[in-house]
Amino acid sequence: MISEEQFVSLLERMEDETLDFKARGYDLTNEKEKFSFVKDVLCMANTPRESTSFIVLGVKKYPDGAYDLRGLETHPDEADLQSQFTDRVYPIPNFTYDPVTYDSKRFGVIAIQPTRIGPSLPINDFKGTLQKEQKKEQIYLRKWQFYFRRGSKNDIAVLPEDIGRILSWFGKQVPPSLAYKDEGPSWESLLRELQNFDPARYLSSS
Repeated sequence: MISEEQFVSLLERMEDETLDFKARGYDLTNEKEKFSFVKDVLCMANTPRESTSFIVLGVKKYPDGAYDLRGLETHPDEADLQSQFTDRVYPIPNFTYDPVTYDSKRFGVIAIQPTRIGPSLPINDFKGTLQKEQKKEQIYLRKWQFYFRRGSKNDIAVLPEDIGRILSWFGKQVPPSLAYKDEGPSWESLLRELQNFDPARYLSSS
């Protein structure tokens, strides 16, 4: 559980690779926000670090360090949060949701442990409707994509050194010549490497 003292210490920090603030919680009835939640957790889980990462809900953080304590109307059920990763991500990141009361308001803190089991990757493309009128689709999560934090922003690992750093932190290795491209032999090589993370591979061999 996150104590009030720990919560205050988070408020005093700036956003970085292990800390993100959200002005409101995630609406799990909205497809886009479901995948935003999954992506945010994946980015934290896949970022090499020595300490726990946090996503603080209900706080608006400003570049000058100031913040607004907006609070949450309700807390989500942690089981609902955990279930968003089922059949979407493998392995599922290790995280918890802690409700916090401070200044007579409710807040939520998602804590992502630095468990070196992974990387956690989407196991399918997940799409949603961007504009219902035009029925235009957007891919919210792309299969085998490496999501991680670069400074205070979520990012996609597209450079070999980024992927190598992530895999190395998880105790895995990729040939140094492996490049991350949308097409061509190097991309195909990476895809073959990533088959080792496919849960179906283990189910079929059992």
